[in-house]
Amino acid sequence: MSNAIDQAPKIIREAARSPLGLLALVVLALAVLAFLFFHSATEMARLVIFSALLLGAALFSAKTFQIATAERIAAHRRANTGNGEHSHISAAEHSHISAARLQVRVGAEGEAPFKVDAIAIEDDTHMVLSSDPTFKIAHGSLKQASAMATSARAQELGSVVVESGRPARFLAIVHDLSKEPTWTENSVRQSITNVFREAENRKLKAIAIPTLGAKHGTLEGDRFIELLRTVLDEAKLRYVERVWLVVAKGFSSHALENLGMLRES
Repeated sequence: MSNAIDQAPKIIREAARSPLGLLALVVLALAVLAFLFFHSATEMARLVIFSALLLGAALFSAKTFQIATAERIAAHRRANTGNGEHSHISAAEHSHISAARLQVRVGAEGEAPFKVDAIAIEDDTHMVLSSDPTFKIAHGSLKQASAMATSARAQELGSVVVESGRPARFLAIVHDLSKEPTWTENSVRQSITNVFREAENRKLKAIAIPTLGAKHGTLEGDRFIELLRTVLDEAKLRYVERVWLVVAKGFSSHALENLGMLRES
């Protein structure tokens, strides 16, 4: 026991080298604390206390992933800027290209150039990234809670889960949080393909799609544009007429030049 305590600083330091290592340490610490303090409590008390601890661990883990992702993206952008590879457009500026009937508009989040019927959202196989972080106390037994957790089926990478509404939400399954990296170019491309497939199946006229793989991953904007262009070159669109490409402020003009290469197949 004393040896474990002596090694604690080294263990924490090694775990902090990666978000997944830190997450594993949090889960381990949570399990030990739960056993030591609450093993003799009633079932309902254990359920409530464990839910509160789990919420705290989940919020901490989500923030850890967010910070780590932001740092990786910032490092890439600093490197690109230092090499003089990119210039940028202003935040309020909109660019658009028309490929025969299909019109693609580029604009920052919150600056919709037109009303859309559906919006794609970057998500993971267990839909954690798009979930509501609000804590809600479940009414039921520990067995019921365990059964619900184990019955949750992981979504397939590259698929799209549709949530009805106005606009509808197309949850693009780009990430698998159990892997590192959590995304691949193939999962991004398949998600883009399925976003347009779902839109066509529902005969939607206008959709919004962000740079999938960039918000919770490190996919560069230029590469996403290339993947989007490839998908649209291969697609046979009958109903979708307008696409709002949702980008971060300061999106590079080099990527917009790539967007200009889009054409109708």
